Amino acid sequence: MKNNFIRPFLNNKYKFFFLLIFLLFVGFSFASFMSYKMAINLAKRDLTQHSLPLSSDNVYSEIQRDLLEAKLISSLMSNNTFLVDWIKDKENNIDKIKQYLKTIKTKYLTSSSFFVSSFTKNYYYEKGILKVIKEKKSEDKWFFRLKNSKNEYESNIDIDMANDYALTIFSNHKVRNSKGDFIGIAGVGIETSHVSSLLDTYKDKYNHEVYFVDENNAIIIKSKNFKKSNSLEFKKILRKQIKTFQKDKNNILQYEYLGKTYHLNIRFIEELNLFLCIEAKEDDVIKGITDNFFINIAIFVFIIILIMLSIIYYINHYQKNLEFFAKQDVLTGLSNRFSFENALVGIFSSRKKENTDIALILLDVDNFKNINDTFGHQVGDKILVLISQVLKNSFSSNTMLARWGGEEFVVVLTNTSEKEAFSLAEELRLNILDNEDIFSLINKKISVSLGIALKEKDENKDELFLRVDKNLYQAKAQGKNQSVI
Repeated sequence: MKNNFIRPFLNNKYKFFFLLIFLLFVGFSFASFMSYKMAINLAKRDLTQHSLPLSSDNVYSEIQRDLLEAKLISSLMSNNTFLVDWIKDKENNIDKIKQYLKTIKTKYLTSSSFFVSSFTKNYYYEKGILKVIKEKKSEDKWFFRLKNSKNEYESNIDIDMANDYALTIFSNHKVRNSKGDFIGIAGVGIETSHVSSLLDTYKDKYNHEVYFVDENNAIIIKSKNFKKSNSLEFKKILRKQIKTFQKDKNNILQYEYLGKTYHLNIRFIEELNLFLCIEAKEDDVIKGITDNFFINIAIFVFIIILIMLSIIYYINHYQKNLEFFAKQDVLTGLSNRFSFENALVGIFSSRKKENTDIALILLDVDNFKNINDTFGHQVGDKILVLISQVLKNSFSSNTMLARWGGEEFVVVLTNTSEKEAFSLAEELRLNILDNEDIFSLINKKISVSLGIALKEKDENKDELFLRVDKNLYQAKAQGKNQSVI
């Protein structure tokens, strides 16, 4: 046996075949490798010139949108005569300011809203007075900084004592009376968790890590699973990158961390005095390309080997088996469509002078697509096997049975009357409907629809099939789980 298998390799007629296979392999490998190198270079270029800058622009636009919205809200508050009138009333009715600030927070979906009086230094929020600010306290310096500033507005990031000490982006706006005198600062806060959610979205969408760094190189806002943020080595690298960065333009920098190459886009957001950093690991960018390259090589090698073995296997040992499988449906063991049609041609030729001694039953499983979608194709295949067994048990061994395609089966009956054909079809339908093996597989009954037709005089097989197919269609249209003749 071993010698018989090896002998074809030694035959001269196979030399050209193996030479051709070798040349194909070398040519395909070289072309794939060149395409692979080109794809990597294009991916790196796209990352630095398009992907990272585009992500930076998108995140920056989102931040700008939130800041602009918050600025508009704080501006509306500062120009609201209610605050001016309430201050004139010497801040007597605290319930009014509480209700006003609560309305602002609810209406504009901010995490907080506030007003700080220049006279009493009271910090008001929707629940009342949070505290009295003092110039010497570091957490209150923002008030006196903006008060003494020429600007009417500023944004800053700070801890929100009114919102469980959450890190918050505040939008602060000066409030003036009708004479233009400074009487306090009003504004709203947006939790940075909102920004963090945005960063998670971009990480999932683009596979880019996004985070914000302050001037002390501390990571202020980041996605939830940014593991490097606590690494001292990474902080040293980040400090170096920030130092190299030029505030007047976006920089694409590159650094090494734990043996991996990273590409980093840095952008300075002046409104928040923060650095927006967006980075991507080079391996993540080229991983898909590398995987595809090796998969393509492996597939090609597999196909070449399969072709070689199939040809040798076919020539030397399994020609008869191949012919056998060409006639049989592998899943059910019934005849397939090709062999069935050939056999039917023979039957029609031998009985061409007879009229109605040939009957066809065409069977289709109802709602089979739903079964596949619900239980999976493996369960669907098992159901087809069980139905084929019911077919075999319902008819004699001489009856021609075949899988017509998909979930359709066909039966050829000879020397059968219309009444007998219908009776056999109904018996088959009920046998499938009441089959316990099918029921135990999916815990529900499976129904089938059947079309039946008897050969008419001078009718060929195609015309007969057209009629039986119409009957099957009618059975489906009438509600399924029935036989139509």
